[in-house]
Amino acid sequence: MAAAVTRTIVLIPGLTCDERFWARQVDALSELGAVVVPRLKDERTIEAMADVTLDAADGPLDVIGHSMGG
Repeated sequence: MAAAVTRTIVLIPGLTCDERFWARQVDALSELGAVVVPRLKDERTIEAMADVTLDAADGPLDVIGHSMGG
């Protein structure tokens, strides 16, 4: 029997949004695996946002975003 795949789903909010934007999706997607929504409010560069996002979750990752989070 194959080992179960551990899935981490990363939901990246848009530039003016925060984790509240994804509240309904977190509930629904949590049945599929761990759901992470990085806090990107204080980051001023795309590189800093990427660092925070990658630090918040272990791979492999399924990444979903919208607006600047996409």
